[in-house]
Amino acid sequence: MAATAVFSSPAMHRLCSSLESSVDSPTTQRRELKYECQSIAHFCIYNKLKTHPLAQAGSLAIPPVGQISPSMHRVAKVVQRVAGEVEKRYNTQFNDMCCKLRLTTTTAYATFAAVANEMFSSGVNWGRIAALFAFVTSLAWSLTERGHIGVVERMPDWVAQFVEKNVGEWIASKGSWNAFVQEFERKCPDEITYDIENTDCGLTKLNIATLFGLLIATAFLTK
Repeated sequence: MAATAVFSSPAMHRLCSSLESSVDSPTTQRRELKYECQSIAHFCIYNKLKTHPLAQAGSLAIPPVGQISPSMHRVAKVVQRVAGEVEKRYNTQFNDMCCKLRLTTTTAYATFAAVANEMFSSGVNWGRIAALFAFVTSLAWSLTERGHIGVVERMPDWVAQFVEKNVGEWIASKGSWNAFVQEFERKCPDEITYDIENTDCGLTKLNIATLFGLLIATAFLTK
C-alpha cells in the first residue's frame, strides 16, 4: 500500500511529467537531430569516398561510419540515394561550384554555410535538403582531390551545425527523417528526378539558373 501511495502521489506525478517533458523537450530533439545529421552526412561522405581511386588503391584512410541504429541506417541509405540522384542531375554545376571554393581552416565552415544558406534562401523542402547532402558529398570529393582529407573529416559536424541552426525546426515539424523516407524510399530514379524538380517536396525554384547563381556567389567567396 505504501508503495502504491508513493507512486500515485502528486509529487510523483509532477516528477514523471517533468521527466517525460525533458525526454521530448526541444533541446533534446535538437540534440538528437544534430546527431542524426552527423550520422547521415558521415554515411554519405564515407560511401562516396570509398569509390575514390585513392581509396581503391589503399592510399586514402577514410574514417568508417560509427555504429548507428537500423532505423537511422535506413534513413541514411535513402538520403544517400536521393542526394546521389541530385548530384548526378547537376553534376557539372556542383563540380564547378566546389572547384571555385577555397576553404581554409579559419573560413571553412563560414564558406560552406554561405553556400548552404543560398540553397534555402527562398524556402525549405526535402529536395533542397537532398541538394545540401549532394553538395556535401561533391565538396568532399573535390577536397579529397586537393589533398584536404582533414577538412573532409570535419564536414559531418558542419552539416549538423547548419541543419540544427537553420532547418532543424522545419525537419522536426514535418515528422523528422521518417517523412523523408516515406516520400522517397520506394521511388525509382526517374520519379525522384521528377519530384526534386517539379513538386512541392522538390527543388522547385532551385533550378539550373539558381545553381549558376550559386557559382557566381561562390566566386566572390574565393577572392
